[in-house]
Amino acid sequence: EELYKGREASVVTKVETIADEALKGMTATIKPVKQWRPLWTSKGTGSRRDASVWVPKIEKSVLSRNSLTLCVGHYCASGFGLPEKNKPPPDMKGMVVKVTDKLKGRLARSKMLDEAHVNFLMPTPVQFKLVWSSLSGDSPLFI
Repeated sequence: EELYKGREASVVTKVETIADEALKGMTATIKPVKQWRPLWTSKGTGSRRDASVWVPKIEKSVLSRNSLTLCVGHYCASGFGLPEKNKPPPDMKGMVVKVTDKLKGRLARSKMLDEAHVNFLMPTPVQFKLVWSSLSGDSPLFI
């Protein structure tokens, strides 16, 4: 899902800088996606091949409050999978980024992983360029 979905860019909180010591205490690791949510399928579009778009389902854990898992994009697949059961086609693989504040214990909430700091570390694009769209089918898709 988009970081600023349904929000005006002017109300998004951001910090201007993050101290070097705070950054040194943070790690970023790449993890495989465990759960998916269907976003779009070509069902009903009249396309020659079945295709689908999926987004990683991010679960928040109470036992790991010093880390945050971030989705860095949506994934396209050949075929539909089983959207009603949140199961993409079996050959689809995806990754997410897990950011951990090592200066905090697992149960301590990290201020470095609040919305303002995450927006500084991984800002959304300022401008998008439409390269393809589909208005037919069950729901529109813009890429």
